[in-house]
Amino acid sequence: MRSLLIFLISVSYLVRSDELKIYVDADFSNYYESSRSIELGVLSAIKYHDAKLDGHTIKVERLDHHGNNRRSLRNLKTVLDHNDTLAVFCGMHSPPVLANRDFTNENKILLMDPWAAAAPITRPSSEANYIFRLSVDDKTAGSFLMKAAVEKYRVKRPYLLLENTGWGKNNLFTLSQAMQELNISSAGVGWFNWGLSDLVMKNLMNEINDVSADSIILVGNSNESARMLNAMALAGIDLPVISHWGLTGGDFYNKLSQAARDIKLKFIQTSCALNDHMKEPMLKQAMRDYPNDFSGNYLKSPAGFIHAYDLTSILINATRPHFHRRGIGLRQSVKNELENMPVKTVGLLKTYDKPFRKYTIADLFSHEALTVKDYCLAEFNASGQIILSSHNE
Repeated sequence: MRSLLIFLISVSYLVRSDELKIYVDADFSNYYESSRSIELGVLSAIKYHDAKLDGHTIKVERLDHHGNNRRSLRNLKTVLDHNDTLAVFCGMHSPPVLANRDFTNENKILLMDPWAAAAPITRPSSEANYIFRLSVDDKTAGSFLMKAAVEKYRVKRPYLLLENTGWGKNNLFTLSQAMQELNISSAGVGWFNWGLSDLVMKNLMNEINDVSADSIILVGNSNESARMLNAMALAGIDLPVISHWGLTGGDFYNKLSQAARDIKLKFIQTSCALNDHMKEPMLKQAMRDYPNDFSGNYLKSPAGFIHAYDLTSILINATRPHFHRRGIGLRQSVKNELENMPVKTVGLLKTYDKPFRKYTIADLFSHEALTVKDYCLAEFNASGQIILSSHNE
């Protein structure tokens, strides 16, 4: 009887061994566009690289943290209960990832970051680091934004308009460093919370007018950023806005008044316009598979798609030698493989040759697949599509 029981358990394990799971833990309730874009990138990469899965199946499951740190922690605890968990992809929000970073690393949860930009995400104080990012990194984004503002608009007194979260506070630090290097100073700093009141908005607009700013550096998500630009237009504030990319994570453009759409707005991107890649076979396949997500040749929040596609492609290459493992052993092996990739991965943004290195506190960029060389400025065209920014004004 005992040998029969062992046999049945072994057969059950072999049956389950063909399937692994990737979870997308993002804010599908409030920022569906960015979360769905990431989900589509993961799904498309898995389908396109099916031959590399050696007959195994990777199933994608959606988790919704609603932008809440505790709910995200609950989701992470849930995935630990499943022996077939390969990795978790986070969404655009940095606060849930930052709040649960230590839990993620202590429990050896392989967390792939295709969007959230806060610098500390990939830089724990311990050398146990299971978080890998292919996205903008705020360690370098602040410098890029400030230099772009100076080069494009010759700004000398930017007003910093920042979300009152760990993400916004981290950007204050890097933006301040960049201003010191460029020998300029801010006209002021304004903080705002999610769902800010009309009174707070009015006070911020009054302050911007009072301090004689010559530009605005904006770090916020799409809902608050749309309200900011609409308020600027109503207040008659005609200043260029150089923004982080949080505003691209939702239905930002459609929430703007016509007057707000006339404001000079540039924002950081890496992938720029998705239609730059529309000749790619996998994108044509994605449009056939998910026609309701594409408007013509366009997908909202395209950076999430491209980053998630490239990051999943890298993950698949790292997982191939370890399909026979499960649980923590699998994730440990894949982590080590990611840090010592023997093969190149062709992505949409670029070809990745050893994109990650073994993490040490002395090597702060070891779990970053992109560098400032991959950044660019982008803007919305008249149809609300993200395009590469013109170098001429």
